[in-house]
Amino acid sequence: MLYRFASLDYMKAVDDVLSRVIEGSTTPAIEQSLAESYAEVMSSQQRMHNDPRLWERNMREKLTEMRRLLREDINARSRGRYRAGSLGHFFKQVAHADSYEGYRMSDEYHVCEHFVSKYSDPTESILVEHLRQQPPDECWFTHHLAQHLLDQPELPQLRVRTEITARSGESPPRAGVYIRQDDPNAAPQFAWPEKDRGQLVDSGTAMPSGDWYYVELEQQDAR
Repeated sequence: MLYRFASLDYMKAVDDVLSRVIEGSTTPAIEQSLAESYAEVMSSQQRMHNDPRLWERNMREKLTEMRRLLREDINARSRGRYRAGSLGHFFKQVAHADSYEGYRMSDEYHVCEHFVSKYSDPTESILVEHLRQQPPDECWFTHHLAQHLLDQPELPQLRVRTEITARSGESPPRAGVYIRQDDPNAAPQFAWPEKDRGQLVDSGTAMPSGDWYYVELEQQDAR
């Protein structure tokens, strides 16, 4: 799951989902996801919408802006930089900045935010620095497991490379998933070599600091 949600291929797949909605070429699964977001958001709204054409146009405009932000992170990865969070930063701006009051008043925006966040949140929790300070735990894996298995039912082959090691608080020698050598209760982490970014984080267990082994994804290169 860590390899998949941190991969460039996954980010491109999210881009494809947004593009399909914008272009009107959705799949049944996307339609269901959109319907779930609409029902969740609109259950707490009081306003009525009588012009479906205006609704669809506003949805496309907002999703186009969100796709542009996602593509900023995709372009950074194409240059070898592990980035995510442009969408999360935008959502926070809308929530607090006066200049985005129009967005906050828009039901279409909130439906789009809910829909897009379902796809972008897993990646951001792995790659955004301030979110990485609380690494994915058992609750995180449980929350995302069902959808992950629907999207990728075949389990990949993994191999622990004991000759490739790293320490907590340091950048690892290569990008990928790492497991603790001496603490089976520590959750695995995705980390990568980059100055001031991507370091392995203290696990928060009884032994917060320690050495880590690299876990290689054998059947496919998801990085």
